[in-house]
Amino acid sequence: MHPTPTPPVWLGEKHPESFLVRADGLVRTRFTRKQRAADPSYLRYTERIITELGRRYGQNPNIWGWQLDNEPNSQPDYSPSAQEAFSENGLRTVTKRLMFES
Repeated sequence: MHPTPTPPVWLGEKHPESFLVRADGLVRTRFTRKQRAADPSYLRYTERIITELGRRYGQNPNIWGWQLDNEPNSQPDYSPSAQEAFSENGLRTVTKRLMFES
């Protein structure tokens, strides 16, 4: 199991707000592959896992690399945290692109 796109069950139990929300408003009550929640608690745990992997194995000469995910596409997320992240970051990015493409 990859640590970032397929979170453990306990994370969803502890932070149910981190589940993806479908376009029709239905909450996906279990994590699935390709999880990309914008939820701050999910992102904090992801950062901790990746940091610890680097700390623990980063200088090991027997390890030349590792992957955090092999499926870069993700499921759409309509959760409040995803909408907030889009409004804060996405609109700014879209606006910049439109200004430079015009």
